[in-house]
Amino acid sequence: MLFVTARPVLADDMPGTAEIPAEPTPQPLDDADGDPTLADLGVTDSVIDRPGLKWWAIDTAVISSVTWGSALAFNTKIRDGVTSSSGSQWLDNISQAPLWNDGSDAMTNYVSHPLLGATWFLIYRSRGHDFIASSLGLVFQSLWLEYVIEGPYKVPSGHDLLFTPLLGVPLGIGLDSLSVYLLKKDDRPLHYLGYLFNPFRLLPIAKNHHWNVAIDPANKSFAVSGRF
Repeated sequence: MLFVTARPVLADDMPGTAEIPAEPTPQPLDDADGDPTLADLGVTDSVIDRPGLKWWAIDTAVISSVTWGSALAFNTKIRDGVTSSSGSQWLDNISQAPLWNDGSDAMTNYVSHPLLGATWFLIYRSRGHDFIASSLGLVFQSLWLEYVIEGPYKVPSGHDLLFTPLLGVPLGIGLDSLSVYLLKKDDRPLHYLGYLFNPFRLLPIAKNHHWNVAIDPANKSFAVSGRF
């Protein structure tokens, strides 16, 4: 009587084949400056790919244009001041030393401008720029506001030039760190809260525009994913 036994066919039983090594598990990145922006949000490249000067210049041009357009569209004081000014008056204003006492109230000096500075900082950080590049971007935007947007009708404010970055950078760091902390949690409501503290995290990282849209007609649903 013939007995036949069976066993699973292994890779070693097949000629010309070798065991396929398992893919290594991606390890979290550890940026030299302690930057959690890319690593903590799922970017596992072997080398941190910063946007660089080109993308910093592009982002700066876009942010400057949006700031200028928004100021003219929504700020009546700026719009009236710009439209009633002249080129010679603008040159005269920006050629003077910044004024320390610009007549603004404490709310404007210590709340509005620092919040605006933090917003600029968060945009740069969310686009993948490091701490120094984001801080320099904030300083540039502050100069742009004082000398280009408001310069046509007023002398630049020394108080705003100092306190917008001085208070805006630490405020931006705090909001960005809190946002990253919440986004790392395995909890959807906390993710929503993380985007509330820094909604610019929804922007794709500069030079890494990978957006995927999955649509499910049967369930009437869709999902959007990308490198935020």
